[in-house]
Amino acid sequence: MENDIVIKICVFVVEKDRLLLLKEWSNKKNGYYLNIIKGTYDKHNESLFDCARREAKEEAGIEIELTDLLNCTVGFGKRNTFYFSFIARMLRGKPSLALEDEQKKRGEDITEINFYSKDEIKKMKRENFISEIVFDSVHQWLEDKIYPLEIIKHRSFK
Repeated sequence: MENDIVIKICVFVVEKDRLLLLKEWSNKKNGYYLNIIKGTYDKHNESLFDCARREAKEEAGIEIELTDLLNCTVGFGKRNTFYFSFIARMLRGKPSLALEDEQKKRGEDITEINFYSKDEIKKMKRENFISEIVFDSVHQWLEDKIYPLEIIKHRSFK
């Protein structure tokens, strides 16, 4: 039986009050749209935080430090999807695209990666974003509605 719960990790990389956004292909919308660093939490023995760091390295070539929790969102559809959205700052590296072959292996198609100011983001329309969840979360970040990371507790069950 297929698991009907998916956990997604979203990473909002912020530098000098600017947000890192990707331009990524959407099969659902058949075009390129703005997105944040995002991936599926599916590796055993990896924490949510480790997953966020791995996704930042894979998608943007950067090492990050998580600073805050932006939100936890539950999406209902064919599958129940839990989104954990984190705020992060860059530690090392410069945002860059992964090689095309690497992206294909991960099922990604990202063509751009740039920082945008709050003023630039405020002018962006909902339809420019890959999903409603990303758009709403970006606007939550604009409003500085963030929470301490300590809300997330990692436990080992044996």
